[in-house]
Amino acid sequence: MMMAFKERFKDHIRIFSEDIVQRIFELNQLIKIHEKGRGQIVKWCSE
Repeated sequence: MMMAFKERFKDHIRIFSEDIVQRIFELNQLIKIHEKGRGQIVKWCSE
């Protein structure tokens, strides 16, 4: 019974970790999109 609990716990930690990695990846993508648009606005304003 204790072994099943440990395995379930490990599965939950793994899923939680994968979720965090996915969220970080998505945030990085949003930051890249934002920076790209920001650069174009700065360039337009400086002309």
